[in-house]
Amino acid sequence: MANQKRIFALIGILLFAVLALGIGFHFITKRTYELHLPQSENLELVSLKQNGEETVIHDSGKIEEILNRIGGTQRTTKEESIQDTPVNANGEIRVDFHFTEGGTSTLFIYEKNGKYFIEQPYNGIYPMGEEEYLRLLATCGMEPSDLLSNSRTPDDSSEPSLDFQMPDNPSVTTILHDGIEYHPYGIPEKADMSEQIGTVNGDAKHKVYAFRDYPIADFIIEFYESGLMDTPMLFRATDCNTEPEDMYILEEN
Repeated sequence: MANQKRIFALIGILLFAVLALGIGFHFITKRTYELHLPQSENLELVSLKQNGEETVIHDSGKIEEILNRIGGTQRTTKEESIQDTPVNANGEIRVDFHFTEGGTSTLFIYEKNGKYFIEQPYNGIYPMGEEEYLRLLATCGMEPSDLLSNSRTPDDSSEPSLDFQMPDNPSVTTILHDGIEYHPYGIPEKADMSEQIGTVNGDAKHKVYAFRDYPIADFIIEFYESGLMDTPMLFRATDCNTEPEDMYILEEN
């Protein structure tokens, strides 16, 4: 009887070991998926659809920029996509690449449970950072979903406290603060605007924002909120030599 118990115990241990090895082998050998994107020269246009509204982009330079934003640094994942469209996604954007020789390729960009993804149907589901997501939307000329957190939007609820000064002379475009002189440097995207840190000459509509994660001793963003074609301007400190990537630089700093 004792021998039978030992045999059953041994069989149980062996079965458990085989099962554990099988599960481990499954995860070790799980396929890695790679995001496949078309070449910009092979595309006629890119269309983006969200909440029944469609944006169509024909400009080749803009298409190349969108592809670079989506592609990141050669995205890979082990999470497989097994459906035509995402499930339980927020702010879903359908991106269709239309080829010059006919046919389309489709992927989706969305937020889910506070995280951001690019999903290529029957390929993979690729995570992306919030900063990447916001910059991509800005490049596409689209706004984040209302369901997203407002913590990264320009309308930050924190009270701005710093006072910046701009000379009255219209021929001089500089901003002064705490002994630092800032000069126009480039045209940022609204996604580059972090929290509001102050105002210019005490004007509540003339706002100053931090630039991405850069220190305000190096960069600030000026934004006058008039409601008419408002465009942010990136200013760089006189003694700063840092050159941010993904930025339209003015010809004369």
